[in-house]
Amino acid sequence: MRKISCLGLLFFFLFLSIRGSGVSAPGNDRFSLRLFGGGSYYLLDDIKKGLEGWDALWQRKWHNILEGGFLPFHWGIYFGTEFEARIKPHFSISIETGFLQARRESFRKIEYNDGYVDLHYDETLDIAVKAVPLIVSGTFRGLPGKRFSYFGGIGLGLCLGMMDWQYEAVSPDGRQEWKGWTISPVLQVRTGIELELRKGIFFVLEAVGLLARLQGLKGRLDDFGTVTEDAVFWFNDFGYNDIFFLPKGQVTEGGDIRKGIADLSGCSLRAGIRFLLK
Repeated sequence: MRKISCLGLLFFFLFLSIRGSGVSAPGNDRFSLRLFGGGSYYLLDDIKKGLEGWDALWQRKWHNILEGGFLPFHWGIYFGTEFEARIKPHFSISIETGFLQARRESFRKIEYNDGYVDLHYDETLDIAVKAVPLIVSGTFRGLPGKRFSYFGGIGLGLCLGMMDWQYEAVSPDGRQEWKGWTISPVLQVRTGIELELRKGIFFVLEAVGLLARLQGLKGRLDDFGTVTEDAVFWFNDFGYNDIFFLPKGQVTEGGDIRKGIADLSGCSLRAGIRFLLK
């Protein structure tokens, strides 16, 4: 629901930008370069549910979490660059690339006590989900050529998506590390405003809606010293949600088990500087 509301709002502003674009004509500069950066909120639903499930699975008979927990996360960064070419007075196309990431390190202290054995573990879990997008966009501008203008646009492209998982337990010592990657489609909708700071230099502030679901992630798994290639990211919903990594041939897909999705869909607020190129 949050994702639909966010994209709906951005489409509304895009509609207003298109309707109000017939105002004044811009100058002779056809090309520009923009540098931008900002913060983002990403959904990451499977990872959120999986981490909650990891904690819930531990809290069973003879197990206890004494401190901390493997915490979900949603906030991240998004920065990059965009080259834009004006096709008509109020319309331009652009190509954009950059880097976006959400990351969190969690800690928990756990206990196993069955009345005979009492063991304590310190565990850390570091997860990073990141992507390098390549997006082609169309942008409509209202009031082009003025000191202040507004715009809306939509773009399509692909992204190289990656996920890093590093789990480490101390006493007894153990380490699980998995690095997976995939290529996924991207849809981007945006709206914003521009303010000319001086001739040929503009300050840009924009809100962005992103649909980027990283599916089919697979990579190298180092599980306590045992190395496996092409281990897939899996999500299991059997009451307690779980996430794990195994090659496709070792997992029976269907029912509660499916390939996990690192969902980088969400909303961003970005600021940047656009330079006209002579």
